[in-house]
Amino acid sequence: MKYLTSAKNSFLSLLTYRANFLISLISRAIQLGLAFLMWAAIYQNTADTVIQGYTASQMFKYLLLTALLSFIFTFAPVFKLASSIKTGRLNTLLLRPISINHDSLAIFLGSSSPFILLVLVFMTISQTHIVMTLCLIGYFILSLIVWHELMFIIGTLAFWLVQIWPLRPIINGLYLLFGGLLFPLDILPPFIYQLFRFFPISLVSSDFVELIVKEEQSLQLMVVYSVALIGWYLVLKVCANFLFKKGLKKFEGVGL
Repeated sequence: MKYLTSAKNSFLSLLTYRANFLISLISRAIQLGLAFLMWAAIYQNTADTVIQGYTASQMFKYLLLTALLSFIFTFAPVFKLASSIKTGRLNTLLLRPISINHDSLAIFLGSSSPFILLVLVFMTISQTHIVMTLCLIGYFILSLIVWHELMFIIGTLAFWLVQIWPLRPIINGLYLLFGGLLFPLDILPPFIYQLFRFFPISLVSSDFVELIVKEEQSLQLMVVYSVALIGWYLVLKVCANFLFKKGLKKFEGVGL
């Protein structure tokens, strides 16, 4: 119940600060529009109707879904944890009978809940097989948890770094590339694709959308990606716990 309260408050905060949400919506709409125009020009100026296994409709569906996921897979957990550490507010949180990690996850899910619902609805109406739909929903839920663990780990770096904000353009660049916001990851040269396709950022975004768009390959890919995602979750969970406990030993209680 205590985590549900955190999720609820996070959702209400999203509704309160509508201007921030509107600016974010406009910026992502511009980015999506540019990607649409680029791929429309590519398809119009080539004789092929299929590029690297994607028809024009599949490509636009892919870009739309990755843009929608970008509203969910944000960097907010990083800077929320970093702010708590730097301001000393972490002291108050440590006194509460809660897990800092779980509370952060609840806040993350609450703030993303409208878009999570949209993705769930889209998967439900776009898939014809109920078993595949349920598998995708399970994969999506695990993706949310894995993404949060990754962001929580980056947030713990605030125990040692003077400022965490210089990491934002690096994280953003990695997400743009491996998250597939500009193009599907599998259109890269095979060597590069195989090298990066199992990165956690790729698994939660680009690979996940590939499962939805390329239905004919979904069952085989689902097993492979799910195993990789579970493996990453275990690794990230151990790292998150280790770094947080290590950082607490350095934490002075009045901010760093």
